[in-house]
Amino acid sequence: MQEYIKKLRYPLLILSGVLTAIGVVYPGAFGLLAWISMIPAALVLLSLGGKAKGGSMYLYGFVFYYAYYVVSYHWFISMYPMDFTGMTPEAAIGVIALAVLGISALQAALSALIIMVFGWFCRTALLQRFPLLKPLLMACLWVVNEWSQTIGWTGVPWARLYLTQGEILPMIQSASLLGSIFVSFLIVAVNFAFAGAILEKKQRLSHVLLGGSMLCGNLLFGFAAMDAVKGNALPWQIGFFAAALVSVIFAAVYGLWRKLRTDARLLKSLLGIALMLCVLSSAASVLGGYADTGAPIRVAALQGNLSSKDKWAEDSGLRSFHAYADLTKQAAADGATLIVWPETALNYHLFDVSPNSTKKAPLDAVHDLVQQTNATVLVCTFVQSQYFDPNAEPISMNTVIAFYPDRTYDENIYCKRMLVPFGEYVPWREFLTKAIPVLGEINVLDSDVGRGEKDVSIQTKTLNVGLGPIVCYDSIYEEPVRQTVLAGAQIITASTNDSWFSDSAAVYMHNNHDRFRAVENGRYLVRSANTGVSSIFTPTGEVLDELGALQTGLVISEVHARDVQTLYTQVGYLIVWISIGAQIVLIIAQIAHAIKNRKKSCEKERNLNNS
Repeated sequence: MQEYIKKLRYPLLILSGVLTAIGVVYPGAFGLLAWISMIPAALVLLSLGGKAKGGSMYLYGFVFYYAYYVVSYHWFISMYPMDFTGMTPEAAIGVIALAVLGISALQAALSALIIMVFGWFCRTALLQRFPLLKPLLMACLWVVNEWSQTIGWTGVPWARLYLTQGEILPMIQSASLLGSIFVSFLIVAVNFAFAGAILEKKQRLSHVLLGGSMLCGNLLFGFAAMDAVKGNALPWQIGFFAAALVSVIFAAVYGLWRKLRTDARLLKSLLGIALMLCVLSSAASVLGGYADTGAPIRVAALQGNLSSKDKWAEDSGLRSFHAYADLTKQAAADGATLIVWPETALNYHLFDVSPNSTKKAPLDAVHDLVQQTNATVLVCTFVQSQYFDPNAEPISMNTVIAFYPDRTYDENIYCKRMLVPFGEYVPWREFLTKAIPVLGEINVLDSDVGRGEKDVSIQTKTLNVGLGPIVCYDSIYEEPVRQTVLAGAQIITASTNDSWFSDSAAVYMHNNHDRFRAVENGRYLVRSANTGVSSIFTPTGEVLDELGALQTGLVISEVHARDVQTLYTQVGYLIVWISIGAQIVLIIAQIAHAIKNRKKSCEKERNLNNS
C-alpha cells in the first residue's frame, strides 16, 4: 500500500485539501466530511513521514495547504470589479488574483512548517515505537499553527478548520471547554487516527479506539452541553459515570471468568470506552451552572442593506441615518429595549457634525431618535482620536457608542481593536505601495484607521446589564471576545460590515465565526450586519433569528444576560500551551533516548575493548 500512496501522494494531498476546505466554506452541506476528509493527506504523511527528508515534507505540507487555502479564499472573486475603490477593472483583477493566490501561498508557506516538524518527529525512535502518538502530535501541531495565525497581519485566522462544524451544533460544544481550536484538534486527531488504523495493522484497534472515542465523545458531550443550558446537566453526568462503571465491571468480570486468558482486544475496548465516559462525566460537571437565569431582554439587530459600494456618496450619511432610524422605530414598536446597529452605520465623525448640516445627521438627531424609541441603542460611527486624547495625532476610530433615552450616551466607548489589513490599514504602507503599486489605487486606503487598545464592557444604566461590543474583524479572533467577557460583558454584540463580499461564502463564514464566539464564552450574541447576515445566537450556537444577505429588515428575539464563565473563558489558550508543552516533552524524551543509546554504545565498545 505504501508504494501506491507514494505514487499518488500529490493527488491525495490536493484531494484532501480541497475536500476539507469545502467543509470550511459550506459547513451545512459538507461539515461532517471533515471527520474523514483529511485521511488521504494523513495516509501520505504517516506513511512517508518517517522516511522523507525535511524539504520533501515541507513540500507535501505546502501542496495540501495551498489547495486548502485557495478553495477557502475563492470568494474574493465576488468582489470584482471593485469599482467602489476607484480601481480600473485590470487593477481589480490583479488585486483579486493576489488575494486568492497570494494570501493562500503566504499562509500555505507558513503552515507547511508544521508538516516539516511532524516529519522530523516521525523519524524519532519514540514515535516509531509508539505510532499511536502521531495523531495526537499532528493535532497539537495543527493547534499551534491555528493559534499562530492570530499573531501579526500575515496570519489571517479566517479559514479555521473548526468552521466545518459550525452548523452541527453537538460537535461544537467542546469549544466552551478549551476553545474553538480544540474542535480543530479533535478533527485532526480523528482523521490521523483512522489513517493510522489503515496503515498500522498491529495497532489497528488502538487507533480505532482513539479516533472513535474522540469522535463519539465530542458528540455525546455536545448533547450534554446543549441540555445543560436548559438546566439538565446532572442526568448526563450520572449517565456517563454509570455507563463507565458498567464497562469497567464487565471488563473485570469477563477477565476473571476467563482467568485473564481472554481476548485482550475486548478488554482494551471496554477500558477505553470506560475512560472516555469518565472524562465525559467529569466534563459534564463543568456545565452544571450554565442554565439561563434572570428576566429575558428583548433585543434587535438592524440590517439596512446599505452597501459599502454606495457608502461614500456625499449624502450617504443622511440616507443611512434615515434608513436605520426607520428600522430602530420598527424594532422599538416590536418591544426591543436593546437595538444594535451595524458597523459604521453612520460613516462620518458624529461628534463633529454641525447641528445645521443637510448632508449628515447631527448628534441631536440621534438623541431625538433614541429618546423617541425609549430603548438603548448601540450606534456605530467614527470618532476622532482627539476625543479620547487631546494630544493624539488626528485619526479616525471605528467605534460603538451606547445611547440612552435620557439624551445621554455612555462615555465608555468601544474602539475596534482588530483592523482589516488592506481594508482599514496598510501594513508596511510605504514599502508595499511602492513594491505593489496597484495597492495605491485603492482610494479607501489613503489613511489608516486607528486601533483600539482596550476591552470594553458597557454597563448600561437602563438595562443594568454589561454589553460587550465587538466590531467586524474582532470576531474572527478568540482572545478579544474572551477579554471582553472577562471585563464584565453579559451579552455580546457584534456590529459588522460584510457588504464588500455581496452574497458570497465569505458572508456566511464570518457569521459562523460569531457563532463560535458565542459558544466559547457561553453568551448570547447579537449580530448586526450592513447587508447581512444578521443573527442572534444562543450560548450553544443555536440561531434564534436570522436575516439572510442582501435583505432589508431586522432580527429580534429574547436573550438572557449571563454571568457564568465557561472553562474556556477562564483558561483561554490552555490547549495551545498543552500542545507546545507536549512537543517539548517529546523533544526532551528523544534527547534522553539518544543519550541513553549513546551510553549503551560506549559501554558496549568499552567491554569489547576490555575483552
